[in-house]
Amino acid sequence: MIDISRVTKRYGASVAVKEVSLTVAAGQTMVLIGPSGSGKTTLLKMINRMVDFDEGSIRVNGLDIAGADPVALRRGIGYVIQQIGLLPHFSVSDNISFVLRLLGQPKPLRDERAEALARLVGLPPEVLVKRPFQLSGGQQQRVGVARALAADPAIILMDEPFGAVDPITRRKLQDMILELQERMRKTIVFVTHDMQEALTLGHRVAVLDRGELVWQDTAAATAESEQPFVRELIGATGRCAR
Repeated sequence: MIDISRVTKRYGASVAVKEVSLTVAAGQTMVLIGPSGSGKTTLLKMINRMVDFDEGSIRVNGLDIAGADPVALRRGIGYVIQQIGLLPHFSVSDNISFVLRLLGQPKPLRDERAEALARLVGLPPEVLVKRPFQLSGGQQQRVGVARALAADPAIILMDEPFGAVDPITRRKLQDMILELQERMRKTIVFVTHDMQEALTLGHRVAVLDRGELVWQDTAAATAESEQPFVRELIGATGRCAR
């Protein structure tokens, strides 16, 4: 589904990502983890060309994205971020269905899809007419996930989506993602700083350090890894220690 081959990204003299090769199989969740500045988010954003790479190649369903229209590429890939990015002057319903609006779907169909997705992510129907500021942080994140699913993309990118919510809400959102993945089998690339989150959500885990891929394996193998840097990330609390 996603094939990243020897990808490098530079910012001047600084190398943000260095010759990373990674394959994400269809229907799997790949979690990218590492300390701040390790290149996780840069690598994630290169998949939908929010950041263009300097060397290497990325293929999505066999398509070399270097030759793809970036706007069309992004509309076919769901994207969830920590800050959520909901439009404050839109209702929850219109936020969920925003991509469908860009794709030209009529409003009755958009509203129907928004209602179905709200149910799917555990939001009560009465929130559909509210504005984002009227929701809790956890509800806003659920809206963000629903919006990413609106056009039924095969691929979803998630950049530390639960980093700003309290631990109890975070666990509920993690459970939601596990349930959705069990039902929908999306291909997910998920960035986090929390190793326990990585081990909970990921089929596979990739560890980056200073732009380089230093580990990739199943979540089970990662949990038992004796590789020093991986053990350091797991730490006493399961959170990235650096």
